[in-house]
Amino acid sequence: FEKFDSSLMNNKVLSANEKVVYIICKSFATAPRGCRISHKYLMDRTKIKTRKTLIKCLDRLTMFGMLARKQIDNSTCHYVFDKTTMQEDKKVVHRLIHK
Repeated sequence: FEKFDSSLMNNKVLSANEKVVYIICKSFATAPRGCRISHKYLMDRTKIKTRKTLIKCLDRLTMFGMLARKQIDNSTCHYVFDKTTMQEDKKVVHRLIHK
């Protein structure tokens, strides 16, 4: 059982798909290895039919600062939700790009 703030459900900026994707991802936040979910799993759970639509949802959630993701392999990403971890991941990526 997961608790979510009512502000998420009442958010008028996010689509229904974006809210459901966020809720599913967030429900794995306390997993032993963190939230590591494949696109296929998210598409199966949400009934989103195309990868393009799923990526658009994830991009918007990232844009609004609700999650950050790092691709682990071709189909699985590691998702983080706290601002500190998001900033640290951005710094690492920035250092790698500008070597």
